Amino acid sequence: MPLIKYLAYIEKTTNALKRSFSTQGFAEKKLLYAKVMTKDGALCFDIPDKLLESIYSIETRTENKTICSLKWINTRNRFSLHILKSLLDYQHKYWLSGKGVDLRPLTLRQFLLLYPLQYLDQSRFSRLITNLSVMNPQNQLTNLRSLFISKKTSRISY
Repeated sequence: MPLIKYLAYIEKTTNALKRSFSTQGFAEKKLLYAKVMTKDGALCFDIPDKLLESIYSIETRTENKTICSLKWINTRNRFSLHILKSLLDYQHKYWLSGKGVDLRPLTLRQFLLLYPLQYLDQSRFSRLITNLSVMNPQNQLTNLRSLFISKKTSRISY
């Protein structure tokens, strides 16, 4: 699910905010999952929309549909955060330079072996990273899927 539709789904499910989805500025802002930056020489990130990192309580809910939706939202938010933190660690050199030549070869399968998380499988992982883009410290928009390259591709491309 594209990020803008996901945010609309969260807001509809949680009734967290009442805002219009029709403005162009909103649509552009919501294409960005996080902003990666350096602070005192260390990499860190900011997720501008807190809906994307919140974990919602299901204890006060009574409708099964709402409970299932909130569980799904919580799972996706945990997966997204885990993936971003792990990629900051693994592709550290790339984040600092912003240059493709600094990308370390990494496949989806290798990532899952290095950074396992319960219930995160290759299929879910692949679908999720396709829809997550971050702003790197050089203010370039980067889709997380582009950070996964094979050894063969890295030799040919660079």
